[in-house]
Amino acid sequence: MFTIDDYNNNVVIVKNVLTMKKINEFSVITITKILGISTLCSLVPILNQSLFNQSLAQSSRVTQGFYRQQDRPEVYLVYSPKFYCHVQNEDQMAVFGGFGKVRVVTTLNLTTINYTGDCGWPNGFLRRSNEPEVYRMYGSGIPQFNIGNNFCHVINEAQMNAFGGFSKVRVVSPNSDLGRGRTFTNDCQTGGTRTMMPDVQ
Repeated sequence: MFTIDDYNNNVVIVKNVLTMKKINEFSVITITKILGISTLCSLVPILNQSLFNQSLAQSSRVTQGFYRQQDRPEVYLVYSPKFYCHVQNEDQMAVFGGFGKVRVVTTLNLTTINYTGDCGWPNGFLRRSNEPEVYRMYGSGIPQFNIGNNFCHVINEAQMNAFGGFSKVRVVSPNSDLGRGRTFTNDCQTGGTRTMMPDVQ
């Protein structure tokens, strides 16, 4: 007869195997060989709980990058071990390089790091779709994600041509907060030190 002591002993075996190996084909075969298929079936609740705990633990160990929980539309950028921000909209994600960079996880646990609100935009030239003004994003605030700390207003077409032309301008949604996390330095200066700083690519 399969007693409670047998059950407890088998739970220990299962947990030991799960500790040594990730949940994969190898660990399932190993447990089946040790316990037999009927005993393994009786331990399905333990396996399910272990899978859940492992998934939760893995989801909480985030590194720098873009994340989305699979049942939520919001995308977040973990830009340092201590801070993360919310990607403003699809246009901003496109400027960052597209949704192909987003890691989709079952459970996104960011409770151990600090939320700083909406993300700033990457360096470059931006224009809201409902406005003619073009702004230059520049600086080196968060260089690993090309997010600078300053922005200025491109004063005319001649200046934009001096910067490389309107083909460099990304048109984004009207609700985009272009100045998020940046200091506005007024009109750009094509000959000054402010705009001679190269954009981080």
